Amino acid sequence: MTVKRFKPVAAAAISLSENGDYVRYEDYVARVAEVRAQARNELIDELESRFNEMTKALPAELQDGAAGAAAFVSTLREGIVS
Repeated sequence: MTVKRFKPVAAAAISLSENGDYVRYEDYVARVAEVRAQARNELIDELESRFNEMTKALPAELQDGAAGAAAFVSTLREGIVS
């Protein structure tokens, strides 16, 4: 990615793009938000998967904790979606 300094135009500030051209600031902010949401969803998926695996693999005395963690991650996902 080529980084160029901000260059004001008409009504919008501009930022960087992957090909080195200038893009509208609003498009840049939207892309950053999209990447953050995707990363957050991938993290939640991974945590949920790991905690569910732990629930099955751990000794009985530790399974409740792993199940609670899996439930927390599910609640976290619901909170992000709403």
